[in-house]
Amino acid sequence: MIPYKHAALAHQLIPGSQLEVIDNCAHMPYLERLLEFNEILKNFLDQSTGDDKSIDRSKKNQSS
Repeated sequence: MIPYKHAALAHQLIPGSQLEVIDNCAHMPYLERLLEFNEILKNFLDQSTGDDKSIDRSKKNQSS
């Protein structure tokens, strides 16, 4: 969503950062390349949250 050269520089300067490039896309990857964007976002969130597929997330926060 920013020029590649700026994204590449930011990626080099930010430890642990991830740089994803979606080809043939302008400024709205979430509309222009929905499936690819969603897959990248899902993978990022899974890594960031340590997603454990064995946890039942269907229940909302429950108070005792």
